[in-house]
Amino acid sequence: KWAQAAAALAVAYRDKYVMPHKGNVQAWYLPPDDIAEHFERTGDVKSKEAILLLSQTMWAADSQPKEWSETTARSREVAHSLRALMRAEELGATPREKTKFLVMRALGHIDQWCSDQPDQVVPSFMTGLTMEALIQWHEKTQDPRVLPAIRKMTDWLWEHNWVPEAKAFKYYSVDTTSVSKGGKFPDEHSYANQGGPKPVPDLNMFIGPAFAWLYHQEGKAQDRERADQCLAGAIDGKPDGILAAWLDGPKQFNQVYTWSFDFMKWRLTKPQVTNE
Repeated sequence: KWAQAAAALAVAYRDKYVMPHKGNVQAWYLPPDDIAEHFERTGDVKSKEAILLLSQTMWAADSQPKEWSETTARSREVAHSLRALMRAEELGATPREKTKFLVMRALGHIDQWCSDQPDQVVPSFMTGLTMEALIQWHEKTQDPRVLPAIRKMTDWLWEHNWVPEAKAFKYYSVDTTSVSKGGKFPDEHSYANQGGPKPVPDLNMFIGPAFAWLYHQEGKAQDRERADQCLAGAIDGKPDGILAAWLDGPKQFNQVYTWSFDFMKWRLTKPQVTNE
């Protein structure tokens, strides 16, 4: 029944959104894994066609001006487009230089977030999207740049955005109502008035798997402990026992579980290197 429900959702997304829009979808509706897996499980060629469309349009298109993806305000577009390109290549598409370009951009976004520049806004959940895409790239290529980048980002988040008493990450590193429009970002892409530093446990599992992955890679107890705290915040949350992660909305439910299975795999299997 779970497989039937997943297939129905994948087909609905494919046939009612991706295909009618010829792959020109908004970044927050772009994650390609569901229809890629639908093709792998069923052989339905329409799902393969949809993945190929997603890997050739919008931010994944070669015609997209390179400067548009430079700032972290476009990190989500870069991360999801990179994932679409990787899925397309796994399904037989010819590898493109665009994939490597988006990897470079994602690594650059981590450098920007961790630079501590004035007015730099760090949305915790978007760093998670970028880390997920880069980890998938590492699983595919073993690119040596990825692990130190994930280490840098997770250390920064733990120092600046983790709120221990809430067992959750801040939504944004700063109150964006105080961030002026213009200047660093074009007005229409600014983070201004998008949110504040309130901790949001619903988003813990967008970020926690990166700590579990580091633990699996290097076997460091600190990464395991931080991963466990992320999971604890998502499950039991506040000290008074109130469930912290709000799961009633489909969006919030998906946010908690989309990367959680990888979290468990990395957390529960023997690390590749033992440092304890």
